Amino acid sequence: MKLALVGLLIATPAWAETKPEPKPDPAAVQAGEANLESQATRKGLVFTFAAGGGITLGFGVRDSTGTGGAAVVRLAHVATPRTLVTLEIVGGGLLHQVKEGMGVDAPTTTYVNQVTNLLVGAQVYANPALWFRIAGGFGRYFGDHVTLESKPGQPRMIGNIRLAGPALSVGAGVDFVRLKRVRLGVELLTTGMINREGMLSSGGFLFGISVD
Repeated sequence: MKLALVGLLIATPAWAETKPEPKPDPAAVQAGEANLESQATRKGLVFTFAAGGGITLGFGVRDSTGTGGAAVVRLAHVATPRTLVTLEIVGGGLLHQVKEGMGVDAPTTTYVNQVTNLLVGAQVYANPALWFRIAGGFGRYFGDHVTLESKPGQPRMIGNIRLAGPALSVGAGVDFVRLKRVRLGVELLTTGMINREGMLSSGGFLFGISVD
């Protein structure tokens, strides 16, 4: 009888005594990962340069609407597997022509108005390729040979103007090629700056390269 009981105990499956392991709390896992170095394909510092065509719209600022070029230089630090903290310079050039002299046959000269913004922000990846960004900071505008405000009845004056003020920028992009530590992609961005004359909005469609 005793031998039968011993045999029965030995034959009892081990899994009957094991308890299922509790599932980890997602919030606790995410909190723990926040204090660890990212294991994503992006890590450390990421340098980005992008350039392309741009457009500038001026609201209350004379001779500040037109097309030209745009570029961005961005230095980012990987904060989490999906988030980067960015420091960037966003610039644009607006081409405009000024007639030098009177009459129909007077020659025209092309000048470039410059928009430059120094921004701090965040870049968030929705998936391994698609990302969104937002940044804020300070912007400046230099208008070269633009129409200046004159008193009623006074002749039109041409000169240079400098404006500055707070700026906000938003954008989105896609990384469509990755070669080891190099990424190629496109991005669409727009930046607005408030100044004493009104508001300037500049944007562009850019092709970029990132190195991490």
